[in-house]
Amino acid sequence: MKQTDWRTTLEVVVKGLVGAVLVLAGLWVLGWLFSALGALLLGIAGIVSALLRFLIPVAAIAGIVYFVVAQLRPKETPYLAPSSSKTASDAPITTVTVSATVAGREVS
Repeated sequence: MKQTDWRTTLEVVVKGLVGAVLVLAGLWVLGWLFSALGALLLGIAGIVSALLRFLIPVAAIAGIVYFVVAQLRPKETPYLAPSSSKTASDAPITTVTVSATVAGREVS
């Protein structure tokens, strides 16, 4: 078994303590960042809550007004052509003739 001197042992202990301090400092910074982010999100949630407290009743009133106006408006009737004594069977018949040339031959 290899024997270590006191300097090597002290070096390992100091490196371990520095590593522990770095990890704790990183966790402290992360905690600070998450606290700031939490405060920011809490503020945004308060703004959204205040807006919704105002917008939901306004949207409900607007919907009720729209419904009432839609019910009070006269119903639109489909366009009906003026009546006459002629019926659809009296309408003139139009015949269309189509002719084309395909591969040098006329086709109709």
